[in-house]
Amino acid sequence: MDNLRLSPESDAEGRGQFRTEHAEKLKWSLLSFTLGSGEKEPEYDMNWPGPSTRGQLKADGSFDLRKVPPGKFRMTLNSDPSAQTFYIKSVSLAGRDVTDSGFSVSGGSWSLEVVLSSESATLEGAVLDSKDQPVADAVVVAVPDAEHRNRRDLFKKASTDQHGRFVLQGLRPGEYSALAFDEMDDDYRDPEVLKPYQDQQVTVRVDKGERKALALKLIATQ
Repeated sequence: MDNLRLSPESDAEGRGQFRTEHAEKLKWSLLSFTLGSGEKEPEYDMNWPGPSTRGQLKADGSFDLRKVPPGKFRMTLNSDPSAQTFYIKSVSLAGRDVTDSGFSVSGGSWSLEVVLSSESATLEGAVLDSKDQPVADAVVVAVPDAEHRNRRDLFKKASTDQHGRFVLQGLRPGEYSALAFDEMDDDYRDPEVLKPYQDQQVTVRVDKGERKALALKLIATQ
């Protein structure tokens, strides 16, 4: 082709405001967030395909981001212990709900409104081996239903204590698959990683503010 001119996509500038659903008090300056894109998160794969932008909240819950690369993003809260029982209930861009769909940016400026809810659910219980003995240091994961597996912020992970007990906090109300492994070094949010263990998962539904107990059998990965 002759006389073809290519123009690079420019970075964008973003700003936004976090608030709690029922005006609960949070020390916002202790909270940070990630706008992530791609199938791998940096903690699992340093060569992941999508861009990522991390931001820190100001004392009033607002934020500013500069030089956001072009791409499609979803919001993940990197919560301080003070906010572990909160989950992202909604993310709005110019009045449009982008909580599940994510949003695309390419140059210009944009503004988000993020609402956190304290009405999260909790899963707790014990991990037992084949002899019904408690297992310490097992890895327990909660995987959201198929409709919400594009939201990596909804996946939860915890380890059992010396008594084989675990607690998974900050769950968005809904349906989850719970599994317990002797170890899990791979990205458990990748459907292909968990596919071999589908028959061993425990399906559980949790409602707003519910605390539900369950016992999980240990899955050996070796």
